[in-house]
Amino acid sequence: MKKSVKSLLIMLAVLVVLGGAAACLLLFPAESGGEGEGSSPAASEEPKETLVQIEEEDLASILVENSQGSFEIVPVLPEETGEAESGMAEAAYTYTIKGLESYSLDKARLQNAAGEVLSLTANRSLGEQEDLAQYGLEDGQAGKVTVNRKNGEPLVLSLGITSQSGTTGQYILQDGKVYMVPALSDVFAGTALDCVSREVYSIADWTMDGIDENGEATVDTMPDTLFSLEITGESFSQPISLEYVEKSRLNGYLLTSPVVAESGTAACDDLVSALKSLSADTVEAVDVQEGDLAGFGLDKPAARVSFNMNNQEMALVASGKDGDGNRFVMVEGQSIVYKVGNAKVSAWAEADPMDLRKGTICLANIADVEEMSLTVDGDMVYHFTIDSQDGESTVKIPGGREVSYEDYAAFFQKLTALAVFSLEEAPCEGTPAFQVDYQYKNGSGDTVCFYAVEGQDRYACTLNGEFNGLVRGSEFPALLESLRFYGAIVD
Repeated sequence: MKKSVKSLLIMLAVLVVLGGAAACLLLFPAESGGEGEGSSPAASEEPKETLVQIEEEDLASILVENSQGSFEIVPVLPEETGEAESGMAEAAYTYTIKGLESYSLDKARLQNAAGEVLSLTANRSLGEQEDLAQYGLEDGQAGKVTVNRKNGEPLVLSLGITSQSGTTGQYILQDGKVYMVPALSDVFAGTALDCVSREVYSIADWTMDGIDENGEATVDTMPDTLFSLEITGESFSQPISLEYVEKSRLNGYLLTSPVVAESGTAACDDLVSALKSLSADTVEAVDVQEGDLAGFGLDKPAARVSFNMNNQEMALVASGKDGDGNRFVMVEGQSIVYKVGNAKVSAWAEADPMDLRKGTICLANIADVEEMSLTVDGDMVYHFTIDSQDGESTVKIPGGREVSYEDYAAFFQKLTALAVFSLEEAPCEGTPAFQVDYQYKNGSGDTVCFYAVEGQDRYACTLNGEFNGLVRGSEFPALLESLRFYGAIVD
């Protein structure tokens, strides 16, 4: 047989096989209801079944019952909220919880939850099932939602577990049949308190009216400012007080208790940030009375903070930490107890005055000082007079002598850099070992005294007669040596 004839016969055989395969597909198409590869997505979907379809105006309430208790969601008519008068073409219903109408609730969560059960469609029907436990629908196991209508019988839905088969949904039982529906809101698995707003408070921004360069009115947002603050409580042996000081010799904040010292530290900044607002992790109780406080450790709070920020007053109390590091918190004048993580309130509930103060004892501004006297051991007096004219400064010591302003400035820096390392109380009696008197150009003055602590290499210091802290003794030898260099002793 010739090669060309053989090739022709092979091609004819291939065409016959392909034609037969095509004929089989045309004569025997895949069944429309099958789940094999030949079935189309549209053909494999089950028809969805409407389980609940109720208009909001026909709803009386939604009763939620679960292992944690029960509560009732009720609609609020638009005219009761004032929306009907707002000019809206179609005012929306809102929802509240019976008994909690006077509290701030998470209206969006309630509205979404109500919407889910007012219009509920099943993705799949499993029909009647003997073993309800596998769906979390056995008596005593399932939660229950009862949709009460103004007219007509209530609709009862038993809520089961979320599907574990990879299909997103939740099993429910209605009229003896099991259905799978889209997973419902966690409102139905929680308590009424879960719907109370967790925003404990929020301080509004501080704004000031102004005029721009074009003469137009502006509203400027100012930095958040603590005008005053006091922290007390069982965790504090002495109050911690802070106040805002217009910038002069002091730079913003002044610690006024338990010692007087300049603040404005990183811990002070953290305090301002922490007090601007507070959101709770959970709402623990509402309508709390005085007799209930002990159950939350709030009858004798571990910490209480009262403050004025941005010209708004606020006061909070906090319990001690529980085993998980959380605290109960209340706003004074309100009846809600919240639970918060300690990190949200530690800036004030665990405030340390050493962190809130700067280490310097008296931050005198060298440009403000007119005279400075230093007394060593009660009888050796070193005196400096600073004369500033036409932008030039000269420093005079007794006898009419002048010293270099640069040398004086270097010494002044060493003197004002003496730092407190502890607020541990120590006696400040008798003649101070070292005393500094500052006289300022505005007529005011400050006096800093250092008293040797017996048996320890440290000095207790006072500012204007009030204890200010402890300073290490190692700070003084170099300072006194620099001072004697001037020989500025007054008999």
